[in-house]
Amino acid sequence: VIESTNKAVKIIPLGFVSQPEEIASCYATADAFMLPSSEDNLPNTMLESLAVGIPVISFEMGGMKEHITNGFNGELASEISAKSLSMAIERFFSDETSYVRSEIRQYAESQFGLERQARAYQEVYKKVLE
Repeated sequence: VIESTNKAVKIIPLGFVSQPEEIASCYATADAFMLPSSEDNLPNTMLESLAVGIPVISFEMGGMKEHITNGFNGELASEISAKSLSMAIERFFSDETSYVRSEIRQYAESQFGLERQARAYQEVYKKVLE
């Protein structure tokens, strides 16, 4: 059982979830997705969250720095510290209504959709064959 001493934080254990539809439902019930990785490139969890329109709160690094825009599809902590991450969380909850889930999802589709990825692979293959 997961508990928090902060009564304002609501934690709901979901157990093991493996089916794609269940995973999407879990993301969709959240206000935001916390991604406190101190090292990461382009994590699938970030992509999955954005794909269902959920903002991401993370450190400013790797793919998060490239794809998360403060106030649009998440919040970035400027340095890797608990204080900085706490400030990013506070920014998110101070203006939670500015995040439009349909726009976040549209961004994810435009950046990471299957057609775009297929075209990118085709370009790589063309360059290799030249």
